Amino acid sequence: MPDQPDRPEQPDQPMFPASLKPVPGTFQWKLIGFSGDPAEAIPLLAEPWELELRQNFSRYARFCMTSARLVAHRRGHPVLTPFHLLLGLCESKLWDLHLLPAGPSSSLIAPALESLLEQESPALQQQWLQDPTLQQALAHAREEAHERGYPIVGIETFLVPDASLQRIFALAKDEARQHGAQRVSLGPLLLGLLRAVEEDLLPPSLQQLLARFGLSYAAVRSSLSDETFSL
Repeated sequence: MPDQPDRPEQPDQPMFPASLKPVPGTFQWKLIGFSGDPAEAIPLLAEPWELELRQNFSRYARFCMTSARLVAHRRGHPVLTPFHLLLGLCESKLWDLHLLPAGPSSSLIAPALESLLEQESPALQQQWLQDPTLQQALAHAREEAHERGYPIVGIETFLVPDASLQRIFALAKDEARQHGAQRVSLGPLLLGLLRAVEEDLLPPSLQQLLARFGLSYAAVRSSLSDETFSL
């Protein structure tokens, strides 16, 4: 790996705006599992975070986020969290093929993570219900769906990243820049997640799970191949 410059204490500003309110008239109608041309499914002025993913994330990183969405969809979660991101990495098979082929297997991590997410789900749901920004965003989504005469709104059409996941994306962008990469790829995405541990942004239970599998920022960064910064 190239020389690793010292990490700045504060990376760039978050990639996503503070408000999660959708832009009127640009509601994303792409359904989970859509198999056609994404350009036809997502408007050019889609939600800011979706547009950011399309413009600044690599194909493999976007594939990971699609897997994370499917994880949330199966559980009826309207919000994407670091739990979903890590499960997306495991379930997309990118973990064993590209990220850490010699590290802990996704077949070991995924079941433990699924069980943990099951335990954490009630608390997460309660947290989302008490988040006024998220509730406002969902209200605007329902209004948009009603105006268009579309009967379904929610997890199939509307998923937002929570604050910790938005921070992970900002940290991942910083990692990519340090390695001279133009887009966030698999390596920076995982490192962004692990840097969030250092900032104490993840639930204690998730931090403990990562520690149990030896997934620390220092250990993973030293073992990632250069390829993971271009995939």
